[in-house]
Amino acid sequence: LEGVAQESSNGWNNAGTGHSALMELNYTPQNADGSISIEKAVAINEAFQISRQFWAHQVERGVLRTPRSFINTVPHMSFVWGQDNLDALKLL
Repeated sequence: LEGVAQESSNGWNNAGTGHSALMELNYTPQNADGSISIEKAVAINEAFQISRQFWAHQVERGVLRTPRSFINTVPHMSFVWGQDNLDALKLL
């Protein structure tokens, strides 16, 4: 890749883009019994934490000199359709 964290074009690499999978309904589907499956969100979050460690190491080594040029905290926004999904989002 030509730059840091540009793998976002492939959703499989979401964790490498600074995406922690928090507050994401598409990563926390509802099971038939009404419970919520969090396994995918946890796996993506764990991969994101590893990405953060890797980037920090690269900054410490001087490989990446300006981390603010590729990772920053930004507000998150979720959009859902339907009352059931809206109610679920409000619980988050």
